[in-house]
Amino acid sequence: MGGLSGAGRDHGRRHDTDDVSVGARWDWPGLVDDWSKGVHALGRVEFDITNFQGERNAPRHDNVRALAVIPEVRLSPERGSNVPFVDLGLGLGGVSEVTINGDRHFASTFQFTELLRVGLRAGLGGRWEVALSAQHFSNAGLKKPNDGITYGGVSLAWRF
Repeated sequence: MGGLSGAGRDHGRRHDTDDVSVGARWDWPGLVDDWSKGVHALGRVEFDITNFQGERNAPRHDNVRALAVIPEVRLSPERGSNVPFVDLGLGLGGVSEVTINGDRHFASTFQFTELLRVGLRAGLGGRWEVALSAQHFSNAGLKKPNDGITYGGVSLAWRF
């Protein structure tokens, strides 16, 4: 599955960022593939490239790029078309710069990332997905200052 994921906006401390991500996801059959109490769980891995576009009127305008590898679990009531789902993920990543807008500090290039996505799989064979997502990048306090960044967005994906 590939597509645009996480086009959104972060409302930061003093200055906002516009965020655009492109990602690819692969199902990981056998990792988690269980029906229990009517819920299907599927293991997946996602690779994302994100650009955080800083505000032009900020004291320091930055573009920060982030790479992430996110193992995740997809929960859904059934397989097939027109099915709601929830994705939960925890992964590793890195950022190209340690500050954005002059007032948000990542402190290190190494980052952790958490992902929550809620959506609907639709179309013939469930080939299309639309979802709302929230994602967070932070170094988990390994180095200070650790402001991190949390952003939400809308994603559209196509399974090929």
